Amino acid sequence: MRSNLLNQILLAFAVLTFSRLIWFTANAFWLPPIGIDEYIWAHLVGIYFDVPVVAAVFLPVWIWVIFGGQFREKQPWINKTLFLLAALTTLIFNGIDTGYSQVTAKRSGFELFDMLGDDANKLTPYILDNLGIILCLAALGYFLFRIIPVRGQYPQVDFKGRPLRGLITAITFATTCLIGFRGGFQLRPLRAIDASTFVAPEIAPLVTSTPLQIISTWQRNGLPNFDFAVQWPNNATNNNTTDWLLKNTQPLHPFPMSRSQGGGWVQPNIVFIVVESLARDYTGFGNGTPFTPFLDRLAADPNTLYFPYCYANGTKSIEMVPSLFCGMPSLMSEFYVTSAYANNKVNNAFQLAKGYKTAFFHGSNNGTMGFQSFLKQTGLQQYHGIDQYPANLYKRDFDGNWGIFDEPYLQHFIRCMDTLNDGKQPVFASIFTLSSHHPYTIPKPYQGKLPGDPATVQHTIAYTDIALRKFFESAAKKPWFKNTVFVITGDHTSHSDKEYFYSQSGHYEVPVLVYSPGVNISENLIQGQRKNNDDAVSLIPESHASTTSPWAKNLVDSTIKIATQKTISQCDILPTVWSLLGSPNGKSNIQPRLGFGRSAFDPNYPGYSTHFDKDLYYIIQYPYVLALNQRGEVVDYHEQNRNQPKGTPLSQKGPQFEWMRATLQSQMLEYSHRIRNNRWE
Repeated sequence: MRSNLLNQILLAFAVLTFSRLIWFTANAFWLPPIGIDEYIWAHLVGIYFDVPVVAAVFLPVWIWVIFGGQFREKQPWINKTLFLLAALTTLIFNGIDTGYSQVTAKRSGFELFDMLGDDANKLTPYILDNLGIILCLAALGYFLFRIIPVRGQYPQVDFKGRPLRGLITAITFATTCLIGFRGGFQLRPLRAIDASTFVAPEIAPLVTSTPLQIISTWQRNGLPNFDFAVQWPNNATNNNTTDWLLKNTQPLHPFPMSRSQGGGWVQPNIVFIVVESLARDYTGFGNGTPFTPFLDRLAADPNTLYFPYCYANGTKSIEMVPSLFCGMPSLMSEFYVTSAYANNKVNNAFQLAKGYKTAFFHGSNNGTMGFQSFLKQTGLQQYHGIDQYPANLYKRDFDGNWGIFDEPYLQHFIRCMDTLNDGKQPVFASIFTLSSHHPYTIPKPYQGKLPGDPATVQHTIAYTDIALRKFFESAAKKPWFKNTVFVITGDHTSHSDKEYFYSQSGHYEVPVLVYSPGVNISENLIQGQRKNNDDAVSLIPESHASTTSPWAKNLVDSTIKIATQKTISQCDILPTVWSLLGSPNGKSNIQPRLGFGRSAFDPNYPGYSTHFDKDLYYIIQYPYVLALNQRGEVVDYHEQNRNQPKGTPLSQKGPQFEWMRATLQSQMLEYSHRIRNNRWE
């Protein structure tokens, strides 16, 4: 006779499958049309994604079944009740979200508990509108109560009579539950966001379930409900929050992706090279300690633009991806990629790169930091991790820790670009290096031969600089090279021996170089931006920069071109780069936006950077730094630059202070509003 435990497991999967069917019936109107084959495949994949739910939600049932043998007479009733409660729990959450998903256009996660708490009344309309669904699910619960087997074979753990058998049973049970809860043996536990690796991102909500979304985001909200009002300056022209938001933080509008070349218009390849832990402090062109001789020379190239006031929006690689490619700063205590909102639909660079092949390269495990799952749901076409690296080269090129050394992986990227660049579509690709990550391992031929302390990041930065030099030497021989715009930046900063680079200003400074070997984009900028905008962009040699700037002297090369003196953040890099490319009709005054990111060349954009750190919210407009607490109250306001590493406290007066406070308060409110309500598109 088949074990009743197996019967219950099968019934548990049946509960979740039925809930998925009901959810789809009610929400099909906002999902894209799908064929019957896609529909069946989504349900089959959904069974796999139900494994962690069955393992977690029904865990009390399985514990009682296996370990409750000493209460054999009461076991049938207790087991049946526990199973029914577990089943009803999954049905209730799926039932509530069946209606709520019609508004949010996604599966709800841990944030649903907020609605069930202080804002429970907000769920009432969804319950009333979907009363039929709820009654249907209740009927299913009654049906399950009637058919659940309560007698028959159950595994038993007998530590007294058969201690060895009991121990083996207990270990087997615990191991099975652990594997089930993780969803398999993969690097990271299976999460709802991983659905995009199996199906199209648009139908990923059909694969998952609300209980899985809750489990994936358990206690990962990290986004408070802000209840303060914006304190606008007395002379503000836009002293209405809604007006300010519409003008300053609207989602990205489509923007041009073409540039002039020889009188014609072509779409260039765009390649982002994100260097692990590349702080401005490690570069000579950034007036830091020069560990990057190649990048220093590249910065002085006539076809390179340098942005000296750029700030990362976080201190972790996992925070870089949403900031750089979605225009979303890190303004909550949890990482967005692993938060309750990771499945939100957001405007992003890969989605908006119409006509481009899109790819992301990272020489580490494919599941590292959730990059693959998050990027796939943005619409990224190709993700290249360590699984896509040639197997015959893996042993030679593996660093023993994180993945493939930078030098061979950058050469691998060139080979992939040869394939991607087939002449039919331009390529928008990003490659993220990893050698300059702790434990700072470099290939044996370079050990002991590079500057910097081997125990710190500096000597690995020097190694990556060599890898970049060899990359550009090889790439320059390729036919696609001169039709490519390269953007080089860091994901975040790292250690420094300078006091300034431990401050809220210096600790976030990352370099940004835009290199276009085939055309002088600075000339395009002058001819396009100055021609079409009343407010001309300041494109000047650094030797002519303001004397108040700490970068105005002691430069490696006075020919380095400063694209703009504005403060920008990672969120601004993509809109800024795309605005450099101009447009076929010459309307370069069309300034792109991406989430909270805006083009640095937008004359209406003053430029700033925001981030969250240790329960405080920061805004930087060099050299000023302002911090607010969760209530929107000013905690700190000071001026800080390399000549003032300790900073100078400032009084909370004047237009600069008032503007920074109002801007940060508004961004906090808008950030919370858009994420909570899934309104980024």
